[in-house]
Amino acid sequence: MFGWLATFGAPRREHPSTVQTRWFHLGPQALARTLPTLGSVLHLPRLRYVPCLTHLPRGVIASDELVAPLLATRLVGAGSAVTADGPREWLEYVDASGTCLARTYLLPDTDYLGWDALLAEGEPMGVDEWAPVEQGFTAAQARVIRFDTNLVGGLRLLRSTRACAVSPMGRSLAGSIAQAQSVAYL
Repeated sequence: MFGWLATFGAPRREHPSTVQTRWFHLGPQALARTLPTLGSVLHLPRLRYVPCLTHLPRGVIASDELVAPLLATRLVGAGSAVTADGPREWLEYVDASGTCLARTYLLPDTDYLGWDALLAEGEPMGVDEWAPVEQGFTAAQARVIRFDTNLVGGLRLLRSTRACAVSPMGRSLAGSIAQAQSVAYL
């Protein structure tokens, strides 16, 4: 009868009604071209992961530890769910072994045309073509960032930068997602 009291003050966990994920073949080169179009996003890198790159992607380098794992991306999942706090949309970056490298959540400040452009770069996968190997994802931290690129000596340098302006609604949503993922929001 008073079961809700047991959860009062406890950290909320995300309990989405139904998670839907569309998978795309999308590599580091396409990510480096399109991630900067998103604007402000909440990025959650994987806890304790050092990518094992059997070969370096051509034409792309990373400038920091937040984006370095993305160089091992082979598949991108575009996830969506309706949670108690409202709808959520995110990207999951997966390496060749099926390990989720990071997640990027869209915020109210995100450019949704950039989201569409990013997904248009990928080749959609069939429903039965692939299933993720890993079921869980543990993030190291949650940080609101913008992706940025520069050309350096013919290479595209992918980096994360601090988001310029994030609305109060965006900050609140980022905090809710970080709390639901049980990570520090920086």
